[in-house]
Amino acid sequence: MRLCDMSFKKLIVLIIACLFCFKGIHAQEFSMGIHFSPIATIPMMAKPPVTNHPSLKAKKYNINASAGLNFNYRFKRLCIETGGNITTRSITFRMNLDEYSYNSLGGSSSISSYSDTRSSGYAIGIPLQVGYLLDKHDAKTVYDFYGLLGASYEMHTTLAYAYGAGVTSQSGNSITNNRNFYPGSGVQTNWINIIAGFKINAILRHVGLIEYGLRYHFPLSHAGQYHVETVVSNGAYGSVFTGDFYPRLAYMDFHFTYYFLSYEKGAGRKKYRYN
Repeated sequence: MRLCDMSFKKLIVLIIACLFCFKGIHAQEFSMGIHFSPIATIPMMAKPPVTNHPSLKAKKYNINASAGLNFNYRFKRLCIETGGNITTRSITFRMNLDEYSYNSLGGSSSISSYSDTRSSGYAIGIPLQVGYLLDKHDAKTVYDFYGLLGASYEMHTTLAYAYGAGVTSQSGNSITNNRNFYPGSGVQTNWINIIAGFKINAILRHVGLIEYGLRYHFPLSHAGQYHVETVVSNGAYGSVFTGDFYPRLAYMDFHFTYYFLSYEKGAGRKKYRYN
């Protein structure tokens, strides 16, 4: 709990520092909003996994979510975006049971199934992105299209390690699969993410100023060691399979923001909502 409190304090300090950095810059417009994003976490191995069986693999992606505050500063064709967010981050290891030997003679389990074990965590992040206006439309639909490039500082914490057991049956065969994960609860890793993508600022009738887009986050370091153990047994014989993984937790961010407060230089607070 103390580690989480420290991370939250760091987040607040960094956000305040960002706001003071921009205080002396005369932006044409400043907007503050809240965002929510479904994200697809994509594990990429920082180095080859060390396993005693090649079919013990990480699942290609998991669906997670992100939410937080956005601060957007506009300067003619440029915008600077910062804020803070918290994201759920998870990785799933898949074990194809029919590819595992479960007896001392090396026989196949003969069961066409797989077992998934998911290890969850969350990350607190501070992004800083620069956008360049690529297109502007002021006719029936009012929107601005920006290309984005930036980075974020991520503080990742794992939740309690996963453990479970299951029984799978098919064609008269029955096997038990026990699995377990490390790292344990509270393991922390920090890294820098490179961010690239696009966003669209649009004014919606009866709603106001919103923003949506797609961003790819690529981490420069891995999320620590994940040690995976699984035991496959037919009740009489069993085999233990292990693996060590060092995943980078990249993710695709389907970003949506609602800006509830906007100020324009020389005009004061702006009201985007109209009938």
